[in-house]
Amino acid sequence: TSAQLAHGVDDDRSGAVQPDHYRTTRNQATWQNTLRLQPGQQVVLGWEYLHEKVGSNSYATAGVAGASEQRTRHNQALLAGYTGQYGQLDVQASLRHDHNSAYGGQTTGSLGASQALTDRLKVRALVGTSFRAPTFNDLYYPNYGVSTLQPEKGRNAELGLVWQSSNTRAGITIYRNRIRDLIGYDPDSTGTTCPAGYFGCAANTARATLKGATLQTAHDWGFMRLTAVFDFLDARDDSTGQRLNRRATHQASIGADYLADRWSTGATFTRVGSRPDGNVRLGSYAVLDLRADWKLDTRWKLEAKLLNALDRDIEPVRDYQGLGRQFWLGVRVDTSI
Repeated sequence: TSAQLAHGVDDDRSGAVQPDHYRTTRNQATWQNTLRLQPGQQVVLGWEYLHEKVGSNSYATAGVAGASEQRTRHNQALLAGYTGQYGQLDVQASLRHDHNSAYGGQTTGSLGASQALTDRLKVRALVGTSFRAPTFNDLYYPNYGVSTLQPEKGRNAELGLVWQSSNTRAGITIYRNRIRDLIGYDPDSTGTTCPAGYFGCAANTARATLKGATLQTAHDWGFMRLTAVFDFLDARDDSTGQRLNRRATHQASIGADYLADRWSTGATFTRVGSRPDGNVRLGSYAVLDLRADWKLDTRWKLEAKLLNALDRDIEPVRDYQGLGRQFWLGVRVDTSI
């Protein structure tokens, strides 16, 4: 049995002539219990609770900009999962029911299996459904949010091959996701699809298909671990056949980590390809991230990250400057019972 409590606060202020203040609070509780039925089979039962609150002087109340306002919502979820081994066949199944204070009850699930073809090669398949609620920014952010935005629902399927030796693992996964009411960005090129005064807004795409392939490899060499991931994506609006905004057709990352008994350090280099954003094409970019952690004891661990270590200029979306060099320092505690 394990239980976790999490509390997060994000407090942001802009440097504009009329300062904007945003404060987001997230409180989360999770309980999970694992039942071992017999060798090779187990059931996982769980419960989650999430409470979100956002306050801002820029979320207009009754059309009055600058009025301080708070919005809250909560989500409770019950989940169950099963994994079983039957000789060379592994199976997994999961079911989750969420009750969201804004969108009511939603049930999702997945079913997967993998079969060993040889001692080192395995084939696997997975099908499932998904649900995602709009964020507060999707709904209410000034000159962007649309309060009538609908949650997105999806069906996904993937097929993969995995090869593994004593110190090397490599795999390829082919996937296809079909999503209804996909939450994304509408550049409002015609000036008619977003609310008056907006220059682009959050929007639902009625039907969208995301398909592609992911290649992954990892190799352990003494205390070193080398990793590489390559993803190729074709994401399109089913009704128009056009590529979806802000989604790169290819992305790659290469990482290296040194793993000691009580500490580790590593780096990841990521390159994101070009992508459409309305009537323009955003160029590709690359960033270097550094990380380190130190285990104080069996429960406590210090973590540090230096993101965009080279302070590269990034334009993740049109006309918006991405974050420069960032330093993060954290403490993680394992509260497993």
